This record gives sequence, C-alpha cells and structure tokens, in this order.
Amino acid sequence: MVRYTIEEVKKSYQFDDLASFLAVYYPALAVLQTEQDFYDLAYAYLLKQKIIMFVTLNYFLTQAHTSRGISFETVINGFYRATQDAKSFGVDAQLIMCFLRDFSKESARQTLLEAKKHRDKILGIGLDSDEHHNPPMKFATHFETPCLRDIILRCIVILTRLTRLIILSRH
Repeated sequence: MVRYTIEEVKKSYQFDDLASFLAVYYPALAVLQTEQDFYDLAYAYLLKQKIIMFVTLNYFLTQAHTSRGISFETVINGFYRATQDAKSFGVDAQLIMCFLRDFSKESARQTLLEAKKHRDKILGIGLDSDEHHNPPMKFATHFETPCLRDIILRCIVILTRLTRLIILSRH
C-alpha cells in the first residue's frame, strides 16, 4: 500500500470539476477496509448531522468499495450499524445506495443482487458519480426489477411520513 504525507494529500485536493474531484476521491477510499472503518466514518458524519437536522438521508457507494475487494456486507453493515446507533442522539438516518454511473451496467446488476439480501437496510437507490457519457437510461432496466419496486414503494411511504412531520412541525 502506498503511503502519503499529509502535505502530499493536501496538495492532491486541487480539483476544478467532478472528474478531477473523483480522481482524488476514489483513491482516498482505500483507507476504508473494515466494517468498523465504515461504521466510524458514518458515525462521525451522523454526529455532525445532529447539529444540522433530525433526519438525514445518507448516500453510500458500495461499488467503489467492492471493486477494491471489500465485501458488500462489510460496507452496508458498518454504515447501517452507525445509522442505528445515531438514533441514541436523535438522528434518524436512512441509507440510499447509489449505482456509480462510470461503472458498467453489469457492475450495477451485481450490486443490485447483493442489495437484495439487505433490502430492509436500504431506503432507496439512486445514481451517483460522473454523468459524462453515463446517462440514467444506461441503468433503466435495473430500476424496473421487483426488488427495486419494493424499495421505491417503501421510500414513498417514508417520504410521505417525513413530509407530514415537516408540515406538523411548522404549525
């Protein structure tokens, strides 16, 4: 594993568009290796959310990690455990898994197959990463599967409840 100094890392944080940001972002993910790493990352983020809001929807990118040899279970279990622990300090967090646009349709299909085993932990599924030459239609067939229909219906129910909570809190 290549090691960098803090100064080298700070220098690399110079980007002017999404592609140059992703060129820095993806290699930086290499530090996340274990379920505890994913838990620690999500938990620290959720602690910051405590100050901002009571509900947060968190996007997570399993493909960026499974492509590095990290199991889907390691990623989702670490993130999910953090969302459950965040309830103790008043943050209600839900996970939205994203297909990476710059990965193949087959990679998204494999991710969806893995996600089926964890559908109770996933609020919704979206798209993320570089849009250039990666239109949403690339993934259209994946969004038509029964698994995703179940997730989408659950997402609609939860978003409806959140809307009611927001409306009630304003009165």
